[in-house]
Amino acid sequence: MFNGAFHSAVIGIALVGVDGELKRVNPSFARLLGYPADELLGLRFQTVTHPDDLSADVDLFEAVKRGEIDHYRLEKRYIRKSGDTAHGMLSVSVVRDEAGAPELFIAQVEDISVQKSAERSARDEAARLALALEVLDGGPWEYDILGSRFAMSPYFIRFVCGEGQRGLSFDEFGERVHPDDRSTLDMDGLITGRTERAVVHVRVRIHSGEYRWMRVSCKLLRDATGRPETIVGISIDISDERNRQARLQAEAESDPLTALLNRRGFERRAGRAGATWHGAAVIDLDHFKAINDRHGHAAGDAVLREAARRIAEMARPGDVVARFGGDEFVILLAAEGLGDCHAFADRMLALLEKPYVLAEGAFSISASIGVAPRNHDEEAIEGLLVRADAALYEAKRAGRAVWRLAA
Repeated sequence: MFNGAFHSAVIGIALVGVDGELKRVNPSFARLLGYPADELLGLRFQTVTHPDDLSADVDLFEAVKRGEIDHYRLEKRYIRKSGDTAHGMLSVSVVRDEAGAPELFIAQVEDISVQKSAERSARDEAARLALALEVLDGGPWEYDILGSRFAMSPYFIRFVCGEGQRGLSFDEFGERVHPDDRSTLDMDGLITGRTERAVVHVRVRIHSGEYRWMRVSCKLLRDATGRPETIVGISIDISDERNRQARLQAEAESDPLTALLNRRGFERRAGRAGATWHGAAVIDLDHFKAINDRHGHAAGDAVLREAARRIAEMARPGDVVARFGGDEFVILLAAEGLGDCHAFADRMLALLEKPYVLAEGAFSISASIGVAPRNHDEEAIEGLLVRADAALYEAKRAGRAVWRLAA
């Protein structure tokens, strides 16, 4: 019976002499060390033990021989035939003769190499995560729903509150969120279990007093019954990313010569939610080509920049000003009333007709303007611009340097 159990055991078993010699080993022990079983016989356990673990094993082995202990358990490493390391959990017991002297040691070894590899991978992953969090602006946090407790990680505390400061309660953290963003940071969906995940962007006031844009990613954890239990999250500073995106968007939507909006930027601003426009004006500089032809494109560019500056200066808060190309400028008018459009066009003509005294020289130029008040609330911007263009054409037919109102 012993022989059958010895041979078929899933853990390694070795019978060891009092001098450490391997007298008999089972197949599992041989597989653990990567030897044929017969090659292990006659070797001493000290030979196949990792040098760094040998002293601890020998000390316990000798303590058993002296009768100080009857058995021991030790996690140790073995040197396989290939030279690789195998991890084992060793349990050693002793068989003594009638006089109490040790006759034989029974060593049982559980192969824990896979477990140790997983532990090592987990440690490496934890170290990488710790390194990432160390250099990350922000950090993890969690919210205990039942206890209403908000716990910030040391990394998050350091970013928001400063080095050596205490963490914040959930209400205190909420007060750090920009007033315009507080409705965005609404946890009710997660707390009640209607939502499993959420990602929001909010501005948070940090210890320096400045607001930083943060990407807040949250996940709901439930208890064994499915009830919402904890919200875990990580908040990461994305201010540089947002600023970079804003710069790229501004470059993509701006006219490089005049810094006004280009057509793309105009269309985005014009279509923004909640915007209401009461009219449109299209402006052309009269005989602008002659300036380019007589004085060169540098002079023409200088005149365009100055005209753009004057047009932007005349625009009211809420108006959208753009250069569509060449010497054509467009304004969406936010103010109400036909009379207001009249006054605006009169002031714009007078402003654009003033002499252009620039580094490139002094120039005189006039402008023609077409103005289209909105006919009804449902009129599209495209329709406004078509009518304003038609009015501009009428102004040019009337001899230029005038403005005309669209039908």
